[in-house]
Formats: sequence, C-alpha cells, structure tokens
Amino acid sequence: MNLAALLVPFVVALPPGTVAPPPGAVSPAAHVTVLDGQLGLVAVRLPRRGVAQALRRLRAAPGVRYVERDAPIQLAGEGCQIVGRDSEQPYPAWRTAIHLSKRSAAGMLIGIADSGVDDDRLAPQQPPLSFLAAGGARRPQDPFGHGTAVASLLVANRPDVGVVGMVPDATLLSARIARQGACGSSVLEHGLIRALGWLRRQGAQVVNISATARPTRALVDSLRALQLSGALVVAAVGNGGSIAPPDAFPASQPGVLGVGALAPGSATVVAPSSTRGPQVDLVAPAEGIKVVASGFVTPSAETATTPIGTSFSAPLVTAAAAMVWATHRGWNAAEVASALVRSATPLGRGTPSRDWGSGRLNVSRALRTTRLADPHEPNDWVAAARAQRPLRPGAVVIATLGYAGDSVDAYPIDVPAGVKARAVLRRGGPGLTMRVLPLRTTDAALAAVARARPAGSQMALPPGRHLLVVARAKGAGAYTLALPRR
Repeated sequence: MNLAALLVPFVVALPPGTVAPPPGAVSPAAHVTVLDGQLGLVAVRLPRRGVAQALRRLRAAPGVRYVERDAPIQLAGEGCQIVGRDSEQPYPAWRTAIHLSKRSAAGMLIGIADSGVDDDRLAPQQPPLSFLAAGGARRPQDPFGHGTAVASLLVANRPDVGVVGMVPDATLLSARIARQGACGSSVLEHGLIRALGWLRRQGAQVVNISATARPTRALVDSLRALQLSGALVVAAVGNGGSIAPPDAFPASQPGVLGVGALAPGSATVVAPSSTRGPQVDLVAPAEGIKVVASGFVTPSAETATTPIGTSFSAPLVTAAAAMVWATHRGWNAAEVASALVRSATPLGRGTPSRDWGSGRLNVSRALRTTRLADPHEPNDWVAAARAQRPLRPGAVVIATLGYAGDSVDAYPIDVPAGVKARAVLRRGGPGLTMRVLPLRTTDAALAAVARARPAGSQMALPPGRHLLVVARAKGAGAYTLALPRR
C-alpha cells in the first residue's frame, strides 16, 4: 500500500524561526518536514481520514499564520518532457541572435531550481557542484534531462563534445525540486519553497527558475525573501501561448525577469507556444541548442538538443545577467535587470509588447549599457517598503520604474509634527501617479495605485509615518522625487 496516498499535503506558515507546529496541533500520524526554518514554513501531511477536522484544528493552533494545500508545479509548463529522447533541428546561429561576445562571469554564484544535474557529465574536470536534492538523495541525478540542459546552457565546460556554457567559470548551485520518478502533478510546490530558501542561504546572486506554478502565499513569501537577500530571479514564462493565465509564478511577480522563447531557427518571431502577457520582459532562442545530456536519460549519448520551450530561453538571460553583474560588481539586482531590459532588441513597434516584452536578449549591448541607479529596490510590496529607512523632509530620490513588472515604488516617509512638507516629481514625464497610503496598507492597495488616473506632479504630505507610492501603469524610465519643506 502507498502510505503517501493516505496523506494529504499542506504548507503551513508558523512564526519565523519556528520549525514545528505547536503541541497538539497535528496528530502523531501526521508527517512534518521543515521547508524554511527562517521563514517558519513547514510541510505537513495529514491523514486523509478526518482531514477536514484536522485542518480546522491546525489552522486554529496558536502561532499558525496560514495553511495552504501543497500545489503542483510544472517545469515551465512542459511537465516531464524528456530532454534527449527526440532529435531536434540544430540552431547553431543562436549565439549570433543574442550577440554573445564573451563567455565569462567569474566569481558569480548562479542558482537553479530544477530537476537536478548530472554534474559528472557537465564539467568533469571542475570541482563538484553544490546541490540540494529533493528526498534526501545523495547525488544530483537528473531523471528528465531538464535540469542538466538548463545547467549546461549556463556552466557546461565540455569542449571535447562541443558544449561550453555561456558562463563556464561561474559557480552553480543546483536545487532539485523533483524527486526520483516524480512527474507532472506529483511535483509539488514544497520542493520549490525548500529550494528558494536553500539558494537564499547559500548566497545565490542570480537564480534561474524554469518552472511555473500558481502564486500561493508561501511561494510568494519565499520568493520575496530571496529577492530581499539581493538576488535577481529569472523565470521562464511558460508555454501556454496566448491562453495561459497572466499570473503564473514566478514570472508574474514584480522584480522577476520573465523570459519567453523565439520560434525555432528565428531571431525575430516568437514561438506560438511561448506564453504571452505582461509578465514577458525578454525573449531568447530556445530550440536547437546543443547541451550535455543526462546520463540517466541517454546513457550512450554525451549530448542532446534542446526542444522548444521557455525553460531553455530563460537560462540564456540568467547567464547574461551574471555576465553584466560580474562586469559591474557595484550594481544591485534591479540595476542589472534594468540594463538587460533597456538593451534588448525590439522585434517590432509597441514596446513593451505582450508577445516579446522589450525584445530579444542582446548580450553585447547589455554589457555596454550604463547604470540606471535604483538603490531602494526592492520596494514593490508593503513589507519590503516598510523595512527601509524612512524618507524625511529634504530627501531626494532618483529611481526607475518599468523593468521586470516593476510598476510601483513605495517609500516609508516620516514627517515630524508641525513640519509642512510636500512630494515633488522633478523628472519622470507623464504617466506617473503619486499617492500617500497608511503604513500598514495592503499589497493590493499598493498595486491599485498603478491603475489609478495619473495625478499632478506634487502633493502635500501629512504629518506622521506613511507610505509614499510612485507608480506608472505603462512604459519605463527614471524619475526624481524630492521632499522639500513647504
């Protein structure tokens, strides 16, 4: 009998630093696994018999913040597509399409959350990769070839078989989110939560996620903690075409670079299967790139060719981000993302486009793009904004809006009693909106500011502590915000 089938999986949020539900919250038959102790996230499997009553008791237990059903995720919408089983048409011109002029990001830590990596095939002459394996496995074997292909595009160093990644001198952190033999709906979000926490603690600077899921509260909390650590997240938008939901996690989240795929052999046409929507920031080639094959999938073949799918366009952008950051060590994640978006080659009129975002990845131009400073990022959600040092009368802020779904900037302000101050947009052009919200407002209220009608270029600031919100519904660019005394 399959004992796992008798248990129903949930993700439970406890107080930060807590690793187990309070005594009596779950029965002895329940299984508890720590996902992220720092965030207080644990996986709890409750016996199917009597699950409704057990769930009510768990939700009512002291300290339990929320309980969610453990939801399925997919490898960028491809389920368990095996990389290496089919022979794809090679696309040797993919390097020219993205203007790949160098192959280096020495000293950068790149993380991936995927199906594992066959590291002995990827770069056998290099030290073993750091990895986290789902289910406690001691080797990062890859049963699908998916993670090995993603890692190959990044850091492979196999000139003997004609495969060298874009940044072979970077360090790879591989978190496997799929258990051996798991496929389709059996790949659950708790593996991704655990991976995001592990990558955060390891200090990953750029993280590639070639997977999609619905944006549950636990996933969003995990992602935001990773972003607050300073990491830049690059995500595949999925392969649902024009009918895919626009909120697929994590590409839909602010500050995450969402990557679509170009059609096979094309540098100008987006693949019909590539998801459309506001979450698309860039597009890149996907199909026909030669990669190292997983030995689990193709024991007799050293190489494979990538199939069509945004899973394999995303790591090209991830590698480019690492290259830009290695070139400009003093930049932050927002500034690196902005450089990639601003340097993209448009594929037509109307930027950003729901089909191709800002355009096709252009590595050479990204490496030459000047810095557009934004030291206050991330400040796209309430908790991130409140964690910053408050602005006071006399402050001047130079920032930017419009990269990677960044439509809202929120700043805590502190206006002393008796002081008259105002907020003035000195630069930024039309389309900007300013609002003052309570310090304990909601993320939904913050996001709604971007949909509001643009207001004037200045407004009076009330005394006390509040959030000052600057938003832009469409377009991108820098702005200057000043808080002079009246």
